[in-house]
Amino acid sequence: MLNLRQLVTQKDLGYQKLLTMGIQKLSTRQPALPLSYAELVEFLPIALTLLPAEKWLIKYQKSDSVIYSKLTTLLQSYHEQNEEPKFHLVPSKTSFDYEIGIARKQSVGNNSTWQFSSLLRFTVHYLFLFSTDTN
Repeated sequence: MLNLRQLVTQKDLGYQKLLTMGIQKLSTRQPALPLSYAELVEFLPIALTLLPAEKWLIKYQKSDSVIYSKLTTLLQSYHEQNEEPKFHLVPSKTSFDYEIGIARKQSVGNNSTWQFSSLLRFTVHYLFLFSTDTN
């Protein structure tokens, strides 16, 4: 696992993909990235470079069993390669196929649910500032 500055200095330019996706898709009301399956496949290696899998929340459209099947197949391939803890998966009534963001556990009494943290927005903002500073 690398930190954010190391991601920026790597040659694979994964940070530029994160920056581009974040600028296009994140907003003050949207703390997670709405993604298609192809975008999710492209984003997962970047996400795992920033934080371990257990820090990420993925919401998927619960009304579509094909979406869930594709997601579990994709994540199984990651878990076979690594023995680290798994992503948090939550079915949702979202209009997007998938949403991914940094996970935050919210507890109310004895009940706990997983929510998206606004930390991903901060990360994209930091990357934007860092990229303009280095140019």
